Amino acid sequence: MVTPNPIEKERIALKLDTFRFVAEAHIELLQNDPLLREQLNLRMQIVQGYLNELDHWENWGNQVSYNSALDSAKFALLRVKDLIDQILDQ
Repeated sequence: MVTPNPIEKERIALKLDTFRFVAEAHIELLQNDPLLREQLNLRMQIVQGYLNELDHWENWGNQVSYNSALDSAKFALLRVKDLIDQILDQ
């Protein structure tokens, strides 16, 4: 049986939503830098994929894989934050 961490999972999802909002607010900068836009889009998709994976492992009851996906989601979210910081610094 998996002991999910709904608070941590929700925190990641909320931060991802916040980063999406920030990206939308700075769409002009992203339109001028297609490489940054694509990197940000890809990394956000990766975080979303890990969030979906958390649901999968929770349903299957695999605690080790759940914890691994949670750690991966946190790490990928940090990479998104780095790109958001880069946008805000422009």
